[in-house]
Amino acid sequence: MLEAVIAIGISTMVLVSLITAVRFALANAQYTRNKTQATKYTQEAVEWLRSQRDLDWATFYTYAQGSQFCLNDLVVASLTSQVACASGINITGTIFTRSATLTASGADKVLVNVIVTWMQSSRTAQVTTDTYLVQYP
Repeated sequence: MLEAVIAIGISTMVLVSLITAVRFALANAQYTRNKTQATKYTQEAVEWLRSQRDLDWATFYTYAQGSQFCLNDLVVASLTSQVACASGINITGTIFTRSATLTASGADKVLVNVIVTWMQSSRTAQVTTDTYLVQYP
């Protein structure tokens, strides 16, 4: 009888360890997938901002006052409406929130900071990209 109790105890410990390892692996896989998608969203925003710079440097530069812009939909996005991303304003159909801050850095250079955030389990995760956009000749 003692051997059966010990065997059941060891089996239970092994089973709990396996379940914990699987949960940890699945959580890591989901985080990696979300981080990859968030990185794509930051790159997409930088490219969109680059296109805005190419349209009209003078107008683009006027928005570089350390202002934050919510870029939840780049199809209808506009730098004319300066708005910080409020809670629940996600990229359409996703769990991600994307914002950009434009800061002038000299007469012909703008620092672009793009942040994509999302909820991962009970914490907020984020990917940040910084790049400089210069006046295109």
